[in-house]
Amino acid sequence: MLGFMRFGELISAARTEQGLQSVQLAKEVGISRPFLWELERGTRSPSETTALALAHRLGLDPAVVLATAGLVSESAKLWLSARPDAIELVERLARSNANEVLVGKLLRKVAK
Repeated sequence: MLGFMRFGELISAARTEQGLQSVQLAKEVGISRPFLWELERGTRSPSETTALALAHRLGLDPAVVLATAGLVSESAKLWLSARPDAIELVERLARSNANEVLVGKLLRKVAK
């Protein structure tokens, strides 16, 4: 999966690549199938818990999944609150066409 993807696109692509039906993935992560469809279409947003459950089940980098969902982990929130100048960098990155692998690497460094 190259290039930047929105949360729903990322989840849908990973699910499809793994040959999972939406009903199966929804059941495994404890959400309804209609809610998963809404997440994949981008009409609903996940909680941090749901985003992390999907990342874990699909074998995706949690930092990338949280970023594509517009969520920030607690450790990243603490780090950002101590470094206001970093907020501008993260916002610029979110608006860019950054490669998701590079975004994940950056977010892992930020969270340390």
